[in-house]
Amino acid sequence: MPRKPDIFKIIQSDSWTATALGAFTFLLAITTFSLLTDQILMNNGLNSTPLVVATGVCFLVSIIVMCVRVNQIKEIFENGSELIATIVSCKVHKANMKLTLRYHYLGQVYEKNYDQVITMKTKHFIRENEAALVVDRQHPERFVLRDVYL
Repeated sequence: MPRKPDIFKIIQSDSWTATALGAFTFLLAITTFSLLTDQILMNNGLNSTPLVVATGVCFLVSIIVMCVRVNQIKEIFENGSELIATIVSCKVHKANMKLTLRYHYLGQVYEKNYDQVITMKTKHFIRENEAALVVDRQHPERFVLRDVYL
């Protein structure tokens, strides 16, 4: 059984969570700017009401995405099997990489694409031939890169 990441490590490392929280932060900044502008121009915030509502909805969606992703990743680490996959290809585009991984699980071969943000912790995959995975036992097509979350 693989080691388990803590919640803060998952939030920090997961690209879906980062995207959701980034969208909320961006919208919050725009809403704050709009409210300040309305205050300065004496508009009483009437033009900003849709932005405030959108920011609230975005906040709720971000929290839901974060909770779902944390639960999914924790579940994979708790119930998953650790194995080594072959990196078939790695395509880099700006700050992202697309890994094509091939792994064997219970006599079946899986070849899956995995999008990952390039960070100090993940850039070694660009030149590596193998990657450690944690594969969901019930759904072997679902996996996470072990080193991203530990």
